[in-house]
Amino acid sequence: MFFLLLGAWCFLGYTLVRRPIVARAIERHGHIVTPLVLLVLGALILHDSGIVAYLARAI
Repeated sequence: MFFLLLGAWCFLGYTLVRRPIVARAIERHGHIVTPLVLLVLGALILHDSGIVAYLARAI
């Protein structure tokens, strides 16, 4: 199941990037959006794991 869904995500990404309007947007703003998405994703993972609350209590 994992590899099936992984293949679906890869195909969706490939299909989207092949669209000229999406490709231009990624080329233009990708260097800004990618780090922001990764930072937000990391913050959400830390928050959901409970480490933020743990550190707040420890301090």
